Amino acid sequence: MANLYLQNRTGAARQLRWLIPAALLFVLTLMSCSGSDNTADKNVSETDSTEITVTQLKAAADSSKDFFLVDVRTEPEYVAGHVPFTDALIDYRELPSMMEYLPKDTTATIYCFCRSGRRSGIATDYLRKQGYVNAYNVKGGIIAWTEAGLPIDSGSTK
Repeated sequence: MANLYLQNRTGAARQLRWLIPAALLFVLTLMSCSGSDNTADKNVSETDSTEITVTQLKAAADSSKDFFLVDVRTEPEYVAGHVPFTDALIDYRELPSMMEYLPKDTTATIYCFCRSGRRSGIATDYLRKQGYVNAYNVKGGIIAWTEAGLPIDSGSTK
């Protein structure tokens, strides 16, 4: 009886020997397909369609100023130097509780600005999730702005 059990167990193991690698390959294939879709979504959100350059921002300000510029840095950073035509200073971490200070129209153009573009990218993603279809990150932030030789103001927020 023990010999029959061992023979059946060995036979079953031989039959299942191909199933484990096949199942693993199947799972890895699904994960890679899923990962590539997520990567594609990330690449779409990180493309120029949601970002503008500092020179594009300056050109927009010179031509019409038909947008809302929100600086998402801290107050000390803003006081040290900011874009002259900034409409609001809202720390990106406080954005959810400060939405009342943004345009009510979710089709309004909103540019988010910070030191380097990282925090404003987070703010832009948040605003888009809230329905603001024309929210854009200003690439490079105040660093790119000053490197481009564009004017800055400094001083109090009041």
